[in-house]
Amino acid sequence: MTELTGQSETLNELNVDRLANVYSLLQALEHLEDSFISGYVTEKEYAEECNELLSLCQILEEATPNVFEALAKEYNVKCPLALNRLRKGTPGVQNNSIQKNKSNDAYLMFELSEQFITLVDALKLGCNSVEEIYPLIHDLVTSLNCLDKTMDKCNENNVVSSAIEKLGKWDTLLKNMAAYDKLQENELRQMALDTETIYGSFKIHLRTQV
Repeated sequence: MTELTGQSETLNELNVDRLANVYSLLQALEHLEDSFISGYVTEKEYAEECNELLSLCQILEEATPNVFEALAKEYNVKCPLALNRLRKGTPGVQNNSIQKNKSNDAYLMFELSEQFITLVDALKLGCNSVEEIYPLIHDLVTSLNCLDKTMDKCNENNVVSSAIEKLGKWDTLLKNMAAYDKLQENELRQMALDTETIYGSFKIHLRTQV
């Protein structure tokens, strides 16, 4: 009885227009959640509209706390999806997006490990022509750039930036050489050292991500 009285008092503070706004937002959010679950809207469309609706709801909640819960209970409005989203306070796709980004980063890390190993093995086997080495190092630098774009600009991607800087110089050098050109012994040794050093840093970085 006390709970119902409290809800009524909350709603009594609002005029008819404000109550209509609360009801409309509740219905709009319920419809959006249902449409997303049913596959009628994309993640991007859902996230954009959900953020907009939640922002409007927050304005009303700040002025009249628990107004949506109170209206739903007082008038028996069936909006379970909307009320759940209001309690969460964020669109339902944000956590999924984070997981997807982590999965993409993990795949790129795995791909990079294979590319590092392939390049190191090629150098150990004595490959010294541009046509043999350039495709390997170019693919590696391309993958590093892809990973760099997906990572936050913070300390954790210093290893990626450093790798791009060092290996990018070799990539540029080989790009400007003819396919039949061969690297000198000292160049091959330096490239091997750079690659193995960077790969070592990468393996340490990977262990910290586990």
